[in-house]
Order: sequence, then C-alpha cells, then structure tokens
Amino acid sequence: MLEAALDVVRKKAPLVGATLTESQIELLGVFLSELAAYNEHTNLVSNADPLVVAREHVLDSLSLCACLTDLNSSCRLVDIGTGAGFPAIVLAIALPNLAVLAIESVGKKTRFLQSLADRLNISQRLEVANERAESLAYDPSLRGSFDIATARAVGKIDVIAELALPFLKTGGRLLAQKSQAQLDEERRRAAIALPVLGGELTEIVIPNVEALEREHVVLIVCKKSATPKQFPRTPVQIKRMPLAE
Repeated sequence: MLEAALDVVRKKAPLVGATLTESQIELLGVFLSELAAYNEHTNLVSNADPLVVAREHVLDSLSLCACLTDLNSSCRLVDIGTGAGFPAIVLAIALPNLAVLAIESVGKKTRFLQSLADRLNISQRLEVANERAESLAYDPSLRGSFDIATARAVGKIDVIAELALPFLKTGGRLLAQKSQAQLDEERRRAAIALPVLGGELTEIVIPNVEALEREHVVLIVCKKSATPKQFPRTPVQIKRMPLAE
C-alpha cells in the first residue's frame, strides 16, 4: 500500500503544483508509515491507510504549493490546528526553505508530530506547539511575525481568520482550504468578518479537481492592516458570538 500511495504522489503532485524530488517523496513515505504505525495504538486520523492518506490529505496539502511559489528563504508559516500534520508536515517536506510552526491543542497529536520531526530530520525548521492559537496569538514573539498562515478543517472563514490573522505580518497571507460547496457561504462570512480583522479576500484558487478527486478551493486572505488587539477572543466567545453571525 505504501508504494501505491507514493506512486499516486509521484503522478499527481505536479498536477496540483508541487515539484518534489525523489528524496522528498521518500520522506513523505516515512511520514505515511509512521502515521499508520502510530494510529494503530493512538487514534490520530479516521483511516491511516497510506493510500487513503495520500489521496485525501497529502495531495490536498500539496495543492497549497501552487500558492507559495514566491517564498524566500526567510519565510515563516503558521499552521492552525494541524492535527496529524496536514498541511504543516507536508509543506515542511515539500518546501525546504520554509520555517513552520504547527499549532495543535491535542497532546497525543503534538507528541506524534514532535517525534516525527526528529525522525524526518526537520526539527530545525518545524516547531510544534501544544497550545491553543487563541493563547499563542498574544505571545509578542509570535504575533505579527508570520508570512503565511494555513488552516485546514478548523472552522468557518470568520473563525479561521480570527485565529490566524493576528499571527501574520501586514502583507501576509492566510490560505484557507474549503470545499466548492461552501464557497458562497464562506464569501458571505468573509465580507463581514475580514474588514474587522484587518484582512481582505483577494483571490480564490481552484486546485486541479481531477488530481484531487474532489472540488476544493483555497481562499487567499491578505492582511491589509494590524488586527485589533482584542482578537482573537476566547474560545467560548468565538463559539458563542462568531463575527459573521
């Protein structure tokens, strides 16, 4: 199954905008193997079969590479709610100049990610934080210091933006992955929430549908001005009073 999974990555990565060396594909293979083994005793994903993970998670994460072609060697990315490492681990492998902070509040997932970073020899570029984004966003060493923010399966765009934009520099970008079916509602919510947070929806990218085997979009939000100091609010406040409702 692992070789079949890597063959899918070899074939389809270029179709979603990712150029990978064989060494990088081998590292993705290590990731898939470690995830499958870890998932046998600690549930991280619903199905850790390497072929399923490659199709449903790895390629989806790699599709962000098409939005990150202009990175320089000092770029920093923060991934909000990284889960089992999507897209943080995949992007750290695919983009070797990128420094990544993976934020995940669930301890069993961060333990896996920390051991994986050592196993992949990327711990010098990948930091794992077992914390909530709502708290870390007030750390002066992190607030307003990132070029790129990502969030996958975290929530609606107003929630994602409230968590992510405080981490970004002015001019930084949030890449929020959504399904095509969610697009109209997400655009409505973005129009309400983003001006409050200092952001603007500047582009909608549609990755290769045939390669991903699903209709996904990437909402690209540019941070135009500083996010007001009261954001992000507490998890309870965000849940009770979403900005777009």
